[in-house]
Amino acid sequence: MNIKQGDVILIGLAVDLSPLTAGVAEVRAVMRWGDTLDRKADDVRVST
Repeated sequence: MNIKQGDVILIGLAVDLSPLTAGVAEVRAVMRWGDTLDRKADDVRVST
């Protein structure tokens, strides 16, 4: 996952092609830490 501060994300479904009217949110912070359950992939928290 290559998400970083300043990127925009859309969670859910959008039929509008314009990011501004589709309701995207700007990423404010990304926190990564080691996988706490099955050790297969890192856990990530994305704050908007």
